[in-house]
Amino acid sequence: MKRRTLIVLVFSMTFILSLFAAEKGKPKIESFTIQRNTIYIFFEQYSKAGYHSLQWTAKNLASGTYIYKLSTPSNMAVNKCTLIK
Repeated sequence: MKRRTLIVLVFSMTFILSLFAAEKGKPKIESFTIQRNTIYIFFEQYSKAGYHSLQWTAKNLASGTYIYKLSTPSNMAVNKCTLIK
């Protein structure tokens, strides 16, 4: 698993998460604090294969490092995001 860090400079307090689902199913995208407390579940519903985009509004979050995880029945990816307000 390859880890990447995304640094987000939020001026509009919103950014887009884009993903590609290789197969139909029920993916789940969620975000955590660095202490691994779940703060938001972006997506958890049946969807078709292909590209999908989700909007994340961070206006109620403090600046800091967050983790977001995409999990499907056959795969999982975890990345870090640094939010700077």
